[in-house]
Amino acid sequence: MNCIRRALAIGPILVLSLMLATGCNDDPVELQPDKTADFILKDLNGVEFQLSNSFGKVVVLNFFNVGCSTCQQQVPQMVELHGDLHAQGLEVVGISRASEADLKAFVDAFDIPYRVLRDDTENSRIFNYYQSFQGEPAPTPGIYVIDRKAKIRRVWFGEVVSVATLKETIQPLL
Repeated sequence: MNCIRRALAIGPILVLSLMLATGCNDDPVELQPDKTADFILKDLNGVEFQLSNSFGKVVVLNFFNVGCSTCQQQVPQMVELHGDLHAQGLEVVGISRASEADLKAFVDAFDIPYRVLRDDTENSRIFNYYQSFQGEPAPTPGIYVIDRKAKIRRVWFGEVVSVATLKETIQPLL
């Protein structure tokens, strides 16, 4: 019975990863059961960011919507986290599917010092891939802590996470 439960739990993930991996977009997406899905997105300056280039560092991915009040409340926590731990090897990366103009206004309004990427892939497939839980859309913000070996160590959806809680999770990984 446990095998059946595991197969039912893993089945949708495997189907999703095959759909992502065989899509029309050339962005690499590779799902492994205990690792992150790689992707390439551009920041607001048009510079490409590939997640796998950050492997070897601890990474926090913050998926957000510019009109989301919880996301707006989370930004100061991320800014403080970046300021406190960037020199120790933490990389904070924000990801949104907002229009370029809305995203730029958001970054400027919150004076965000870390890299912010725009998911302009077809159907925002990177954003939607990470912002799902058991096949359903998850509330934003979505915060992922990824260790130096590219394993997802902690995820939060739809809540403001304090700097203290984030540090408690991240510092042992640095």
